[in-house]
Amino acid sequence: MALNESQARHLLSSLLHIDSLLDQLQSLLGAGDGPSPLSRHVRDVSPLQGRVTLDFIAQLRGQMAATLAGLRVPPPRPQISARWAARTGLMSIQNALVELEPARITAYGPLDEDDARTLSGFVTELEKTVQRLAEFLAEKPGQSLQDRLERLERAGRGADLLAKLETLITRYGLVELRPALELIVERLEEQAFEIALFGRVSSGKSSLLNRMLATDVLPVGVTPVTALPTRLEYGDPARLTVCYADRPPETTGLDQLRHFVTEQGNPANRRHVSQVRVALPSPLLHEGIVFVDTPGVGSLATSGSAEALAYLPRCDLGVVLLDAGSTLEPEDLRLLALLCESGTPAMVLLSKCDLLAPPDLERMTGYVRSELAATLGLALAVHPVSVMEAHVWRLEEWFSQHIRPLYGQHQRLLQASVARKVGHLGWRLAQVLDNLASGAQATSDSTAQTTAAHLAELLRRGAQKIEETRHRCQALADAVRGTEADLVECTAAAIAASWRQRAHADLAAAVAHAVGAELEPRAVAVSQAIQELAEALAAILAEANELLPRAGAPDELGTERVVAGLPAAGAAISVPGPISLRRPWWLRGLPSCQARYARRHAGRLLAGVLPASLTAFAAQLRTWAQRQVDELESTYEGLAAAYRPLIAASPKAPPTAELLADLEDLRTALSSQEPTPGDGS
Repeated sequence: MALNESQARHLLSSLLHIDSLLDQLQSLLGAGDGPSPLSRHVRDVSPLQGRVTLDFIAQLRGQMAATLAGLRVPPPRPQISARWAARTGLMSIQNALVELEPARITAYGPLDEDDARTLSGFVTELEKTVQRLAEFLAEKPGQSLQDRLERLERAGRGADLLAKLETLITRYGLVELRPALELIVERLEEQAFEIALFGRVSSGKSSLLNRMLATDVLPVGVTPVTALPTRLEYGDPARLTVCYADRPPETTGLDQLRHFVTEQGNPANRRHVSQVRVALPSPLLHEGIVFVDTPGVGSLATSGSAEALAYLPRCDLGVVLLDAGSTLEPEDLRLLALLCESGTPAMVLLSKCDLLAPPDLERMTGYVRSELAATLGLALAVHPVSVMEAHVWRLEEWFSQHIRPLYGQHQRLLQASVARKVGHLGWRLAQVLDNLASGAQATSDSTAQTTAAHLAELLRRGAQKIEETRHRCQALADAVRGTEADLVECTAAAIAASWRQRAHADLAAAVAHAVGAELEPRAVAVSQAIQELAEALAAILAEANELLPRAGAPDELGTERVVAGLPAAGAAISVPGPISLRRPWWLRGLPSCQARYARRHAGRLLAGVLPASLTAFAAQLRTWAQRQVDELESTYEGLAAAYRPLIAASPKAPPTAELLADLEDLRTALSSQEPTPGDGS
């Protein structure tokens, strides 16, 4: 007689509890690589006792399975992805690390300044390690990379160099490079040229794609709608395929799309969706071209912003939409900067151009073009587009002139895109191996422990300096928006000075004087902070280099850094045309009244100019500083990688001779491939 439902549930819950206790027992016996430094237990179990105990645990679990089978109670099916659970656990760890920051610790009492700096450095190191692990766990499960690469090679996809990169990344435990490798393998497997649309919330990405593809499948709205990247590819009949992190994919009708890709239907991705593919029988998708609608970024975006930024290095062409009805924002500049840094070609569209009259549209287009050149150093064409019937000809013209020509050569363009990504990853790997080889050569067993402790402290100091500079630059840039009153006062003083010299005041000249006095020093302060960071990091690496000669190249940080692209304070505020201000006759001989009148008059004249101009300049300054700090951090981390094997003191570190041979083999393979470091890859 079979157990009834309550009896079976009681049996299962008891065995699940026992299984959980066995997991704890395994951990207690040190089934991992080593004991935790925070363990509450003394490891007094001999190796033999540990092995025998683990054998008994395996026997117990076998008997538990037999019990369920004998009583005809089916065991519960696993329902939770281990990767998903691990990533959720890492999020909890990241939240816990926030509580260790000095600002939180001081709530329990005063903290010495040196101790606060040391604690902040430790927390930064922990956060970076957790972040690297999170990036590694973000890889999709399934067939191993090695198996997938072998399949690509059999298919003649030219994966031999990728296989070499995979072997070296695995051999030396460089897990931070695996996401980039996974991305390239996916691009080779799919063999489609991906055009992704990026932009702020409500910039019109979904509406534009709907109009181009003659469909209304993509949900649109004035609030944040798209929460996940939506891939539009050819397929007949039309269908929706949804892939999950915790269960098999499912295919359904296009009318269900809103339930998976919108903030309303799938808030914070509670459905654990990993990919959304929309198949449409559109001729624009039939020739190996794929369009991707990404979530909006910016202050209004919610969980989708991170998904959009994560998609940046994957696409082969990035199309960034800028709203014609608003000014450039930091998010717009950041998108273009990240595309540029990843080696992905970019196009710029000025969406909703129907909102502007032709003269205003021409001025806006020129403004955006000049700002991109001044702020990012990018010479990009800006194409006005609209989905409104009277203006849709602009969208059709852009598509026919700049997208349609890609169709006949998409395979060649895809190969070039993948080659850029492979070359970029290969030279990054070569740099890391070079640093590892230099560090291994300079390390001796007799000094390893002392040197490792010193190096750990040095690298911790560098990580802390980077974060301090990042926050300092952000604060300096944000403070620009609070200078409105100072600028009015300085402008008024310049106007009053002209009157005292019995001359008419020029408002534009007065504003230029105020900008030079108030904004220029603030931009210079941000530049100096970047320079100081470069010098501090170079000094740290130079000191580390004394411990491990030839292990790094501090001069690569550029201590004589050229601050190219620093936003010009002189162009931050523009007053259209010369405006001559006469002194009223009745103020003659009343200097104090002249100053008050000039202040009030300047405030009225600049009321419609200063707030937006200061906000835009602050955003430009902040974006520029963020790029500079990110570049320094990337270079510093690449050089610092030479010292990490010694700090880790891993007994599995490969012999130097083998490492050097691998490095030489990799360089030879890269040199015979295109692109090389000099071609912009």
